[in-house]
Amino acid sequence: MLSMIERLFGWNQARQEENFTGWFKLDEVSIITTDGIDVGWIQQRADSREIFLGSI
Repeated sequence: MLSMIERLFGWNQARQEENFTGWFKLDEVSIITTDGIDVGWIQQRADSREIFLGSI
């Protein structure tokens, strides 16, 4: 996502690491597999009112 973020906001490595650390929750991540090959990942969280999709 570096090229997109860089164009939109400018790249600040320290800010990106801080944002990622605060946002990325390993227990919310699942690997998407097809035909035995890892092809992507999804971050999701659900509660009684909503489903959060962080990244696909």
